[in-house]
This record gives sequence, structure tokens and C-alpha cells, in this order.
Amino acid sequence: MVRPTGAEIYSEDGPEPVQGATVDGEQFVNGDRIRGTGYVVGLEALPGEARRSGGMYAQRGRYCDAHHRGVLVIAEVEHA
Repeated sequence: MVRPTGAEIYSEDGPEPVQGATVDGEQFVNGDRIRGTGYVVGLEALPGEARRSGGMYAQRGRYCDAHHRGVLVIAEVEHA
């Protein structure tokens, strides 16, 4: 998954860790119901290092078959 431009990663440690992102001042965390727009692209369409076989998306993408299925690029997101 590729987050919208300007998104900041959010995490909070504790007995039940909270992880997510802040997008345009709105916080989205694990368990939130969301809706948005986006599209699926091949790894080669991602910028910079992602295109290389040793890049972060290529390496981690193997766990979810991104080489064959593509990557979800989220353009806009909001709470459902």
C-alpha cells in the first residue's frame, strides 16, 4: 500500500499498539472503517527505489504477492 502524499505514519506503544497515519490532519488507525479512491499499479510504476528488485516495496511486497498482483496506491481517504 502506498499512502497519499503528505501522510505521516502514526504509532502509539502500549498493551494494544495503535498504528496508522495522519492524512490532511485527520488520523486513521488500525480498525477504522475507511473509504477512498485509488488504483492498483505494478511495482515498476512506483517511484525511485521501489522499482528495483532490492527496493523496500519489492522486498516486502513478496509477502503479499505484489510482484504479480500489484500495489494499492491510495489517492484520497476518509472515514466511512
